[in-house]
Amino acid sequence: MQQKFWYQKAVNIAGIVVGSAIGLLALADTLSGAAKFITLPIPVFGTALLIALFLLAEVLPRVAKIKWVVKDGAVVTLTRPGWRTRLVILGWIVALWIPRALPGPSAPEPVPADTPSPPSPTANSQDLAFAADRVRLCMQAHELASQKEFVEATAASFPTDGELEPGEPVANTRIAYCQWPPSPYSEADGYVEITVETVIGPGRGQVTGATYADRVLSHCDILELAYGFGKQGVSGHHSFDVAAGSIVDVDGNAWDPDTMNENPEDYYPEGLLWMGFYTQRGEVVVMRNATFYLEDASCVP
Repeated sequence: MQQKFWYQKAVNIAGIVVGSAIGLLALADTLSGAAKFITLPIPVFGTALLIALFLLAEVLPRVAKIKWVVKDGAVVTLTRPGWRTRLVILGWIVALWIPRALPGPSAPEPVPADTPSPPSPTANSQDLAFAADRVRLCMQAHELASQKEFVEATAASFPTDGELEPGEPVANTRIAYCQWPPSPYSEADGYVEITVETVIGPGRGQVTGATYADRVLSHCDILELAYGFGKQGVSGHHSFDVAAGSIVDVDGNAWDPDTMNENPEDYYPEGLLWMGFYTQRGEVVVMRNATFYLEDASCVP
C-alpha cells in the first residue's frame, strides 16, 4: 500500500478543525443572542470556506496527479466516500446547521435611532444646578422672597349680607412663582402670576353656596385650585383642576347661572338674576360661601 501523502492528511485535518471551530463559534453566537464572533451569515461564510477546502482536497491532487492507493489496488482520491471525507462533511454540518437549530436567548429589542440615551448623573446634576440658578434670577427680577408667594389683601372686615351689591370687590390675592424651564403660560424667565379678585356673589345666604365669587385671571389653559374649609370646629382641604373660561362651584363642578331661577328669592338683585359682573376671556369663576377660602393656585403643565 502506497504511503498516504501528508498533504491529504493536512487538508482532511484542516477541514475537521476549521469546521468544528466554525461550529463552536456559531454556537457561541447563538447562545449569546448576538453575532460577536462571526458577523457574516454562517451559510455564506461556511459555503465559501467549504469550496476552498474542496479545491485543495480534490482539484489540486488531480491536477498534480497525486494518487492515494487503498486496498485491492484501487486508485482513488477524496472524491470517493471515505471516513475522512465523512468527518469533514460532519464538521460542516455542525458549523452550518446545528448551532442555528438550537434555542438560544432572544435578541434584545432594537433601539430606535432617535431614542435619546439616559442622562448621566453628572448631566442631571448640571441641569438641576442650572435650573436652580435660573429660578434664583427670576426671584430676584420679580422681588420674590420665596419661590412661590401667596399675598392676600383683604378688606378690614367682610361685609354683612346686603351691605354691598353683587360684583363689588372685597379682597385681592396674588399668587406668584418662578419655575424652570419656562412654559407657554409663563414669562420668558419662568415667572408665573395668577390674580384672584374676590367679589360679592349673587347668593343672599350661605345655603346658596354663592355669597362670594373668586374671579381668577391667569395665562393658564388649566388651573389647579386648592380650597380650605372651616366651620364649627370642622376643617378640610381639597383641590381640583378647572379649564380657563369656566364657572364652577367650590368643588369644581360646573355652576349654571340658571340655578338662580329655581329660587329667585335667594338671590339678588331680585328680578335681575345675574352674577353681578361680566367675565373676561379666559377667566375662571368659583362660586363659594364664607366657609371656604382659597389656599393655593397653580398652572397645570
